[in-house]
Amino acid sequence: MHRHVQAVIQTAVETFDLAAPIYEFGFATNAGPAGAAPPCDGTEIERLDQLARLPFPDGAARTVIAINTLEHVFDPRRAADELIRILAPGGMLLIASESDPLMPLSPDHYWRPTPRAMQRVLAGLEATLVGWQGAERFAHSLFGIGCKRPVAGTFVSGVNRFLDRFQHRLDRLAAEVSWSQRLKRLLLGWTRGPTERRQHRDYYQSRFTLHLPLGPQFKHQLLGPGPPEQKTGTRLDLG
Repeated sequence: MHRHVQAVIQTAVETFDLAAPIYEFGFATNAGPAGAAPPCDGTEIERLDQLARLPFPDGAARTVIAINTLEHVFDPRRAADELIRILAPGGMLLIASESDPLMPLSPDHYWRPTPRAMQRVLAGLEATLVGWQGAERFAHSLFGIGCKRPVAGTFVSGVNRFLDRFQHRLDRLAAEVSWSQRLKRLLLGWTRGPTERRQHRDYYQSRFTLHLPLGPQFKHQLLGPGPPEQKTGTRLDLG
């Protein structure tokens, strides 16, 4: 797991106070393409294709985490629906996916997620924060944080803190890159095309899109006075 993925998980834990029981599903590279990492609260599945039909009751988890998982599932939308099904009302789902858009897909991948695809697989949640890192058209990492109805006001109030803390962590990771690595990238940049140069230049940049339901309980400094009531939701693009 890359350090920027660890950064988004750590930031979410700090910001949104993720509640137990926590179920975690992940692609285990040392167990082959069918392996799944043991979840946090003693639950376990043997193969990632079981995500399409999880052996857990509705609302079993207060928090569900899936890291580098959905891209290894043949039907990611159905798997996401299952993750949402086992999520308790008011619970939170955290998804992260890494993919180099300039590299071919490995045999273990069924699809390459995009920000729009991430938003679609999370459509069953009431409020979502979808983010991506890297050049705008060549994101290498995608993140999705969603809350199941009813959405707690702490989810909305925590968005600003999450964005600030996550970007702070990214800035710190960028500052830790050694001068020798920076010089190597600079020299290699002369041999690369503009797309690859842009990808390396914007590696630590991030953008997020926030989707919220409408209602008086969601009036917040991030939203200002709030959009007209006849609409069903709102979207904010956050740099």
